[in-house]
Amino acid sequence: MPLPGARNGKLLTIRGSKVDFSFWPVAKTTRRYGLTSRVYVNDAWPIIAEAIATRCPKKKRDAAQAFRFQAEEYFRAANQAQQTATKPLLFYYAFLNLVKAYLLTTTSHQSLSHQTKHGLRERANLRQIVGSTVTAEPSDKARLSIFSLLLEAMGAKALPRERKYRLGNLLPQMVPGHRIWCDASKSKERFVRVKLSVFKNARRKRLWLAMYFDEDDSKRLGLSHVEMMRRAGLQGSWQVVASSSPLKIKLEQIEPTKYKHRPSDVLANVVKDLKPKIWSIVLSVSPYRAYYVYLCPKGERRSVLPQLASMYAVMFFLGSVTRYRPEQFENILDSPYGAQIENMLHEIPGQFLFLMASEFLNREVAKASIV
Repeated sequence: MPLPGARNGKLLTIRGSKVDFSFWPVAKTTRRYGLTSRVYVNDAWPIIAEAIATRCPKKKRDAAQAFRFQAEEYFRAANQAQQTATKPLLFYYAFLNLVKAYLLTTTSHQSLSHQTKHGLRERANLRQIVGSTVTAEPSDKARLSIFSLLLEAMGAKALPRERKYRLGNLLPQMVPGHRIWCDASKSKERFVRVKLSVFKNARRKRLWLAMYFDEDDSKRLGLSHVEMMRRAGLQGSWQVVASSSPLKIKLEQIEPTKYKHRPSDVLANVVKDLKPKIWSIVLSVSPYRAYYVYLCPKGERRSVLPQLASMYAVMFFLGSVTRYRPEQFENILDSPYGAQIENMLHEIPGQFLFLMASEFLNREVAKASIV
């Protein structure tokens, strides 16, 4: 059965420049929306501090800066730690305090001190590490759940009730070290790199996204185009359409977004709903951001978390084990997944920091190769 044709349109340009895909494509100026530019830094902490000083309401600013300062100190201490077993707890507290600073800066919550809880608890199965669990708790009348608030901030729904996640379902959601996980679990890869483009039909005043997969990935993984879309959680809002390149699989948003005057006015809305379904990696060389979809098997779909939330949950688990049962952490490193976890402790904190910096600034932040 032939595929439907792609929608008639051209790549979006604004003032003669092609608009590259970004989660933060535009920012509101005094009169209208304008394109944002990427920020290149070697150290993300100073620009986070500046974002708090600029964006955080005055009444909460001191508290947000205090959480940010503690996060930075924990983060630097973890990087300087000599023993691997020392790192997870320090990194988790860095994540926790950085998220608190972010929530104070960007949400209406006035305080995140004694009226909050981690919102996570773990149960380790050290004989079979993938059978360990992390249970996420919702906020209640007495205390706010930091994890549930993070889910909301990342575009997911707040937890209505407790939800349990197997570590075996969270580990494959880590882009750094994913192929090590594939070897340990004897599983096929689940991350597929994609390219995203913004299209416009000027006559009808419509805007939409297109997503491109490599045909080789479909063949290598033994998945049809439709099954790849389904596993990526895109069914219902995206469809496979005819591609002008035989080497590319093209998907389009089914419903384009209308605009009245300028496409930049609605561009942020076009990308908003896609954000929880896309993973990204910060690079220090062009194109500075790589985007992926996670091809999740049907039985694990309820365990898929937004990228930053999955990083946070795994670091909580490792930090809790090293806090309460440090002698057992070696059993984790000796497991088939030990190499992946060591790789994660090296790669994920830096990724988490730069991805969070982008959230603070509402702009892409990339690690500079030369400053």
